[in-house]
Amino acid sequence: MDQLFADCCKPAVTANLTMEFMRPIQPDAKLVLCVWPVKIEGRKTYMEGAIKTPEKCTGRMLLAARATALFILPKLAVGEKSLVSV
Repeated sequence: MDQLFADCCKPAVTANLTMEFMRPIQPDAKLVLCVWPVKIEGRKTYMEGAIKTPEKCTGRMLLAARATALFILPKLAVGEKSLVSV
C-alpha cells in the first residue's frame, strides 16, 4: 500500500501509514488495491486506500483492509535551496 500511496504523491514521503484488516488476505488471492487523496494542506497530503479480495462462492470483491496515510512534501521539493553547495 505504501508504494501505491507514494506513487500518487511523488516526491512526498510517508509520515504515517495505518492499516486496518477486516478479513484474512490469502497470499495467492487476486487483489484490487485503490488509493485516493482526501485532503491537501500545504506540504501535507492525506490519503486513504482499500484492499479488496474476491469472495470464494460468488467472486464478488469484498473489503479486506482499509488504510489511511499522511505524506509530506520535503521542503527542498517545494523550492528551497539545496543542502549541497555547488
